Amino acid sequence: MEMEKKNTENGQDVIIRTLLPGDAGMIAEDWKKNFDSCFPMSVSKIQKKVFCAADFEPKASFCLQDAAGKIQGCIAVKISQNQKLYPDTAWITLLYVNPMFRQKGFGTRLINMSREYLLDKNIHMVFIGQDFLNLFSGIPAPDKAKEKFFEKMGFVLGEEEHFDLEADIICNEKIDRFDIAPFEPEFETACLERSEDQELLSFLHMQVSLPDRWEFEAAEYLKNGGAHDHIVVLKKRSSKEICGFCMLQVDQTGYGGLGPIGIAESVRGRHVGDYMLRQSLCRLRKLGAGRTCIDWTILRKFYGQFDFEPIRAFKAGYMEL
Repeated sequence: MEMEKKNTENGQDVIIRTLLPGDAGMIAEDWKKNFDSCFPMSVSKIQKKVFCAADFEPKASFCLQDAAGKIQGCIAVKISQNQKLYPDTAWITLLYVNPMFRQKGFGTRLINMSREYLLDKNIHMVFIGQDFLNLFSGIPAPDKAKEKFFEKMGFVLGEEEHFDLEADIICNEKIDRFDIAPFEPEFETACLERSEDQELLSFLHMQVSLPDRWEFEAAEYLKNGGAHDHIVVLKKRSSKEICGFCMLQVDQTGYGGLGPIGIAESVRGRHVGDYMLRQSLCRLRKLGAGRTCIDWTILRKFYGQFDFEPIRAFKAGYMEL
């Protein structure tokens, strides 16, 4: 049932109601009008990453609707379905208030309404972004005003920013000039074979320095029929043992994505990660990617060796309930 709550504070007559899938169009329109174009938003993106996401919780998600029926802000929340990885955890996957409705307490009201529901469901941790199928990996384009708002709401913010990086991998001499000769006697890269699915998952499970989330995401990708030629594996040439992996994406426009990428602790410290990255970028080229994004990273120098530069900045944040 749709939940409604009138708010007439400060002369702004609005209704706060449950966020609905049919609101995606107005949210996308608002976003294009009021927010930085470097954070692109579309109806299909909102539907896929919010309303169709398995973790989406409509009972903790609300919107501001003005007297004319226009949406002036919203909060979309997800609750973890994976108690092993993220026990009693929720994510704010989208939160905004249009400029004319700011500084009137609406953002605070939205968060508090969501928090009330989450407390009732025994949720103990809330992250800003970082959810599965996330729109953002933290506070987008962080500034003092945004940080002050979240800190006032009880969030603990990270000290450093992290980034989405981007580069052209077609006209990229640094990829072409990278010398693979020192690595080829010991290592090789190839697309994952179907017979190697379990070996890859076992490798990810055993690597305690790699996030558990990567194992889960790889397993879900393979279970749902993900393309094996979009996963590059690093192997020891002598034993054929998997000692690294990288996941790739490319959309219909040729825009690529790379990550996660990781190698075994036993082969680190010898620039093997550089070799793995270069080979993965070459594979992305063959898949038809041009401009390519690497999201949610602090490793500017590592990726910068192939001319990847920041295009978006974020700051992580969480709140304990």
